[in-house]
Amino acid sequence: MKEDEKLPFTIHLEELRRRLITSFVAIGIGFAGSYAFKEQLFEILTAPLISVMKPGETLI
Repeated sequence: MKEDEKLPFTIHLEELRRRLITSFVAIGIGFAGSYAFKEQLFEILTAPLISVMKPGETLI
């Protein structure tokens, strides 16, 4: 395909569909992977806050 070649509108829609499906699959895989490690991720993300909290304070 050449740079200056004009494509029909349906070809652009097919490419958009393929890219959207690929994006949603990648987001789904990322979500599933992070959900599997949710407890460890929560501990890593809250460690700096917990280290500066006073004794007896809670996050929620």
